[in-house]
Amino acid sequence: MENALDHGLPRPQVGLPGALHPQALAPDLGRGFISNGRTAAITVFDLKTLAIVGQWPAGGKKPDAILFDPATKRLCSFNGETANATVFDAATGTLYYLPRPGEQLAGIQAIAPLLPQVVRFEGRPEA
Repeated sequence: MENALDHGLPRPQVGLPGALHPQALAPDLGRGFISNGRTAAITVFDLKTLAIVGQWPAGGKKPDAILFDPATKRLCSFNGETANATVFDAATGTLYYLPRPGEQLAGIQAIAPLLPQVVRFEGRPEA
């Protein structure tokens, strides 16, 4: 997980409410994200100015681990007390997944197709 310190940035602590937990950075979006356990929110901040630009409801109690996926530009919040996860579009804040009442990660069923092969390499060794 990327950390503000990995990029030589100061930790954006001034003026941020509650208990601060892990952060995730999205340099190509110019944003950073901090999970906030006391307010059950994700704090969104500008990477250049460190100004707070938003607060998103975490979708569960005590958000802790947080992950930004650069390929999909999605932000995942893993909420400790409710044992669930919430998924956002990191650029817009659009909510992609919010657990239903009583739903926990331990009870989720994933269905994936069975593939005969995922990758096939072909070629000639002498080439």
